[in-house]
Amino acid sequence: MVTPVECTGYWRHFINALLAVSMLLGALEVGAYPLTPIIPVGTIVSVVGRSGVAGGAGDGGVATAATLYFPAGMAMDNSGNLYIAEYGGHRVRKVMADTGIITTLAGNGVAGSGGDGGLATSAQLNAPLSMALDSAGNLYIAETLGHRIRKISATTGSISTVAGNGVAGIGGDHGSALNAYLNTPTGVALDASDNLYIADYGNKRIRKVSGGVIETVAGSGTIAGDDVPAIYAALVAPRGIQVDRLGNLFIVDKHRVRKVAAGTGFITTIAGTDTYGFNGDGLAISSNLYNPAGIALDGAGNLYIADVYNRRVRKVSVDTGMISTIVGDGVYGGTGDGGPATSARLLAPEGVVLDASGNLYISDMQGEVVRMVNLGAGSSSASTPTAPQSISVTAGAQQITLSFSAPASTGGAAIDSYTVSCTGGGITKTATGSTSPLVLTGLTAGVQYSCSVIAHNVAGDSVASTSVVATAGSSVTAPSAPQSVTVVPGTQQATLSFLAPATNGGAVIDSYTASCTDGGITKTATGTTSPLVVTGLTAGVQYSCSVTAHNSAGSSAASTGVNVTPTSLVMAPSAPQSVTVVSGAQQVTISFSAPGSTGGAIVDSYTASCTGGGATKTATGSTSPLVVTGLTAGVQYSCSVTAHNSAGSGTATASISVTPSAGPTPSVGAEAVFYCAEALYSPVFNARAATVSSSDGKYFMRSYPSGWILG
Repeated sequence: MVTPVECTGYWRHFINALLAVSMLLGALEVGAYPLTPIIPVGTIVSVVGRSGVAGGAGDGGVATAATLYFPAGMAMDNSGNLYIAEYGGHRVRKVMADTGIITTLAGNGVAGSGGDGGLATSAQLNAPLSMALDSAGNLYIAETLGHRIRKISATTGSISTVAGNGVAGIGGDHGSALNAYLNTPTGVALDASDNLYIADYGNKRIRKVSGGVIETVAGSGTIAGDDVPAIYAALVAPRGIQVDRLGNLFIVDKHRVRKVAAGTGFITTIAGTDTYGFNGDGLAISSNLYNPAGIALDGAGNLYIADVYNRRVRKVSVDTGMISTIVGDGVYGGTGDGGPATSARLLAPEGVVLDASGNLYISDMQGEVVRMVNLGAGSSSASTPTAPQSISVTAGAQQITLSFSAPASTGGAAIDSYTVSCTGGGITKTATGSTSPLVLTGLTAGVQYSCSVIAHNVAGDSVASTSVVATAGSSVTAPSAPQSVTVVPGTQQATLSFLAPATNGGAVIDSYTASCTDGGITKTATGTTSPLVVTGLTAGVQYSCSVTAHNSAGSSAASTGVNVTPTSLVMAPSAPQSVTVVSGAQQVTISFSAPGSTGGAIVDSYTASCTGGGATKTATGSTSPLVVTGLTAGVQYSCSVTAHNSAGSGTATASISVTPSAGPTPSVGAEAVFYCAEALYSPVFNARAATVSSSDGKYFMRSYPSGWILG
């Protein structure tokens, strides 16, 4: 029999501690704990799935006891609920923030794209890879192998297709997104106005859906470098995408992360190089990445990158442009829970997402698990700002301008953006920027709108300001001039790119006109979108080009002029002329004159070709004549000449037939018969040389080691 220990002093504290641990373990066992555990700063733990165990089991239970099948992209709503795309399981799973319970939100586990119009839980998904939430809580899913974007309604739980016709291909811009072709979409994101962006991986483009209409915003060009309009830039392999509060677009592209600036539409690289691998941390644009996938942005604008084959998660500071490793030691594995995140091992980190407290969640696709890192953001002394002040409103033609002053308190951190919201006629419009005033466009004339402003810092959003009411006007004026006009010279043409005017004048802009003038002659091109191509220009002449916008009230003022000098059109030259052929001993000499047209470039070479007896011999040079050697005597050859310039080789001349001769081949002791001034020659032996003399003695030919001498 064991004698009980008196529960006083040291033993009492010890037993109480054991009971506390027991209760905690019991809570963990039954799932009575939130998704986000309380752990030390910099520590990593698994919060969803069982490391190394693939499957789709566990719905209705704790997330840590469930199994996942290739967890990929993630999203998190305003309540902290976590959404996980199961690429291999063809499902979307949801983990409740308050209980840690996991359920299936979409997909029945069978690969496919059926079920639109019904409950998402009964529908099919086909390799969901990325997700994003709009301001109303609707979930958008990149269905990679279904070549579609699906949407789950936050209010009804039903599923529908919002982009892609389900057939892999390219096309459909400026039309209905439902009729457009996508090819292996790998990423989705939404901006502050709930416009949808799609990483169209197979088409090497970023597409944008606004009002149900799809267009390409990056990657439709062939320019490989940066600092050009994104629509001219070449993308290699777009994966994860994000849009920040100011409308800047971030794109994972092969081994780099690129940024499309909201104001200019120009693209730059902000992390990674053209070389894959790991060369340490430091300046982000000089540091190598290795097939990065998902990305995330925190409230301050810092960028987090799932660096898949470097087995790390990297962070790029918005303030310094420096990159650092915050998760993973670069070694393939799935260990390290409960320890420092930088010492943990990852297998293939695919997705990253942050919660409102700044905790980072990482989906490890090969590890079949979602892990969480406490980044310490919650320990910051910063708080959300108070509401903006002194709100005033000015109504315009189908638009409203809100002016405001800064909050009374910034919350101890810089205000990085403001968002204006106006609601009327059952529709809410938003605009985001860094300063006052902000202009909301696209409003309905005659409709009364209630508008407010919120401020944002690293800790989050302020409460909304006092609402003000205004009615959008109906008077229509000509739009302002198009913005950010750039020009690229081409062959006797110029391509002008531009952004929409700051104001549309209260009416839809129905066309744009690009004009290029040399001071005497003006050429124009008209269309509904950027870019516009002005053709028929004269090569080598400088033109001044501008763009105007047009609505029902008329045309805008011209944009600021940009200068361009078109290049000349270079073609292959025409065929050489006046070709003659002279037969020789086992060779032919081909003479010719220059082509009638050089094609707009210098003719740098000519090539003579002779074909006969199943073989072709050639000779190349820069001038006439050309001698083709090595031919067979007595064989008929067909010969021609081509000219070449920087555009390539031109057409060949008409063929001329010729038969090369054998030439003189006398030898001592044999009858050598040939004619010279109608005299017959025969060889006569000479001790020092072979001599051929004419029968009348007037002519002779003597062979020396150096050749034949005529006498």
